[in-house]
Amino acid sequence: MNFGFNEDNISFMDLNAHSAITILLFGVALFMFGMQLASQNLQKLMANRIRDIMGKVGASKLASLSLGIVLTVLLQSSGAVTSMLVNLGGAGVVGLSEVMGIILGSAIGSTFTVQLISFKLSEFGFTIFVLSFLVHYLSSSTRLKQATGIGVGFGLLFVGMELMGVAAKEFSEVAIVVQVFKALSDSPMTAIIITAFFTAFVHSSAVVIGFAMSLAASGIITLHDSIYWIFGANIGTTGTAILASVGGNHVGRQVAWANTMFKLGGVIIFSFFALQFAEFNEGLTADTGRQIANTHTLFNVITALAFLPFIGYGAMLVEKVFPPSNSDRPYQPKFINREGLEGTALSMAQVHREALRMGDVVLGMLKDVVHVFEEDDPDLTNSIRERDNKVDILQSEIKAFLVRLGDNDGLNSKIVYTISFVSDLESAADVIEKSILDYGVKAAALNLNFSDEGWKEILHLHAMVYELGVKSMTCFQLEDYALAKEVIDMKRQIRKRENDFRKSHYERLNQGLRKSETTSSIHLDLMSDLRRVSGLLTSHAYEIIKIHENKS
Repeated sequence: MNFGFNEDNISFMDLNAHSAITILLFGVALFMFGMQLASQNLQKLMANRIRDIMGKVGASKLASLSLGIVLTVLLQSSGAVTSMLVNLGGAGVVGLSEVMGIILGSAIGSTFTVQLISFKLSEFGFTIFVLSFLVHYLSSSTRLKQATGIGVGFGLLFVGMELMGVAAKEFSEVAIVVQVFKALSDSPMTAIIITAFFTAFVHSSAVVIGFAMSLAASGIITLHDSIYWIFGANIGTTGTAILASVGGNHVGRQVAWANTMFKLGGVIIFSFFALQFAEFNEGLTADTGRQIANTHTLFNVITALAFLPFIGYGAMLVEKVFPPSNSDRPYQPKFINREGLEGTALSMAQVHREALRMGDVVLGMLKDVVHVFEEDDPDLTNSIRERDNKVDILQSEIKAFLVRLGDNDGLNSKIVYTISFVSDLESAADVIEKSILDYGVKAAALNLNFSDEGWKEILHLHAMVYELGVKSMTCFQLEDYALAKEVIDMKRQIRKRENDFRKSHYERLNQGLRKSETTSSIHLDLMSDLRRVSGLLTSHAYEIIKIHENKS
């Protein structure tokens, strides 16, 4: 039974009341909504499969090509696939060379829907929609609902395609519309630009190519004209990935622009023999819709296979054209270089400078973290977390440099002392980022406020620890015995002051002060962690005293 409709059986529709443009827009809306619905349910149904497939990224060129095809068929959107790759690249999960094959495969996978709608399935659109909807509505199984949701989506897609055909038939009788499309036929570049922008706007090349199939079936455009629509649609799909890369790092941008350069390269190459390409496809079948679908498929298959052997060179070209900016470059040591080691004295001087640089970062974290308790500032929170990552990098690089230096000249006490110092700095940064900062975030989230007396005590203790940190860095720089004793004495004062403030807090609790009760846990943990930081910043001072006394 045929529940479809076409230009010969639309008597239930009054075209005098509904203009062709309204029918066209309704058809496009149904097509897009149906495609989105099918895509969403496919992703839910195949979620685990997609995760398994993504685990094979970079296995080989052919495997990556196949992966791109399968992912695009499952997601029903090459734009969604490339956007996902942009996000993965931006997160550092994959590199450009690993995803080049997937990008090529996604272009081939994007032809699946166009091939599907070219088989005249649109006349069964109502049947597919109604049957799928009934099962979807009556079923209680999540898996079955997702599967029939795919059917509902494709049913709407086919109905939308048929409506576009009805509108195209009406357009063929409107002189001004015919003239507009004739002008586009006379200016292929204009056709490419317009279809590219429209594809980028609707995020679907299938909509544009499906409309081109409807126009060609009505005789408004020719197969040769439709090739330029195919070119524009393929270029337009790159817009989604480019938008996804905005605000990301250089890897995400490289992935997006690699996709764009691939599509542009294919269009430029094929534009030189578009007419011959059209004639070749006309000889394969007499059906206009199938001719356009085959042209779209062959264009993407041939382009992908032509570029596949050169994806390594392509990755290098893109990386050269779109290098990382200064903000994208990974944080690295400034004064040491593991590639080349100088004499021990010079190398240790370089390490000293790098360790002090690391100390400055830790002191900056310590100074700023107290402000997290005063105001909810996500930027400050992120900044402290990023600085902790920098400390981790510097500690790792300094230790690796010192170990290599020890292999050359022996692991002497100076090297061991310095490794211990940077390890303590890294531990102090961890306490600041993983404990103190988290207390501040928690207090802000729960809208907790310390009592006035309690907050003054915390600020006082924080100021003492920061002052100790500054003196500790100077002590490390000068290796001064007197300063080392001052640092140790300050640590003892901090411990005593922390005990005094803890007693004051308990007294406020006994008095039933409400703010002290609600913040008690955070208050006590915060003071304890500030004391821990002071202890880590003081550890090296004991070694300085020990070295000095041994010399005496």
